[in-house]
Amino acid sequence: MSAKKLVTLSSLIILPLMYLIFYGVHLLSRGQPLAASLKWDGLVLLLTIIGLEYVYKYKYAVSQKSLLTRDIIANVVNKYVTGAVAAATTVIGVLTK
Repeated sequence: MSAKKLVTLSSLIILPLMYLIFYGVHLLSRGQPLAASLKWDGLVLLLTIIGLEYVYKYKYAVSQKSLLTRDIIANVVNKYVTGAVAAATTVIGVLTK
């Protein structure tokens, strides 16, 4: 198999493989003290995807630097602000019963 075919094949497999690895770590650490140390798993996954984008170059790529700040802010809002609102809603629901 040529190197070009190997790179093409690995570029199609690496993201689902990384997803399975992260999901496996999540399942194995459920209920363990390790689970508390993996609270940054979303950020680690985002950084992994950014790293993969540097490894696997797209032939017609354009700069995405202007979107990076937006994407990071959207992830922080989605992960932490939405979680805080959901927790507050749950607490209010429990207190009003």
